[in-house]
Amino acid sequence: MQAPAVRPRISLLVPLPADRVVQRLEARLSDPAQPFGGAVSRRHVDIVMPAHLQHTWSPQLSLCIDEHPQGAHVSGRFGPHPHVWTFFVALYALSTFLGIAATMFGWSQSLAGQPAWALWGLPLALVLGGASYGGALLGQRLGANQMAALLQVLTEALPEGQEHAGDPSP
Repeated sequence: MQAPAVRPRISLLVPLPADRVVQRLEARLSDPAQPFGGAVSRRHVDIVMPAHLQHTWSPQLSLCIDEHPQGAHVSGRFGPHPHVWTFFVALYALSTFLGIAATMFGWSQSLAGQPAWALWGLPLALVLGGASYGGALLGQRLGANQMAALLQVLTEALPEGQEHAGDPSP
């Protein structure tokens, strides 16, 4: 069983040149018969849900297409809209700052022989960080069907014969 991930990854090997994969994805996204939106920039592709189906927890799929000896390596991440992701990063930063500040101030109080009441901020920081992580996982669960739909858009645009690949070594 795989551990839950806040931003799940995908990795595929496709038996086509990278430029051809990008062309196929671009054609799929520009097809008026399919409702999904997105953007293509060189070898980066973003696939998003149709506007009328988007919610706060709606995912998007960001892909990077690279050359590979067997064709193209398509790697991607599911994630929320950048505004939502920025909010979660800000909560993580706030909880980290609160934890460090509470620890330093409480330690200073302790060294000065005063009651270290500031250390109560440390559990608060842990709760805030845990709540942020839990919120991210809840949003991922709420958007699971949309993640599957985005993945289907990707796999339908690619030829048969793609296979899951591990992350390539740097």
